[in-house]
Amino acid sequence: MQFIILPLTHRGKEEKEACIRRCFDLAKQVEDEQEQVFILAGILVFADKVIDNEDSKEMREWIMLTKVSKLFEEEKIEYGKKVAAEVAEKAALAAAEAAEKAAKKAKEDSEKAAKNR
Repeated sequence: MQFIILPLTHRGKEEKEACIRRCFDLAKQVEDEQEQVFILAGILVFADKVIDNEDSKEMREWIMLTKVSKLFEEEKIEYGKKVAAEVAEKAALAAAEAAEKAAKKAKEDSEKAAKNR
């Protein structure tokens, strides 16, 4: 929260804008996506009267990119699960076919052995 309010502690619009830009650059380095979005959204809300349109647009775009990357990551995970399920299903079918062939072969061998007695 202190990170969000920091730009408002400066006097003068130029100092506040410069601090907002520095805070934005620092916030982009935060590894936790949720925390990063919280900080950026907070800066946008608290500094609404001071921030220029270009900086505001850049922050909104960064937040959207963060959300898009999260959606992309979720899609990758979902796709991985789907592929794993398909592979498991194919493996199960192959195992069932192999077991069926082995049982058939065993039955044939057993019948041959019974006839030869």
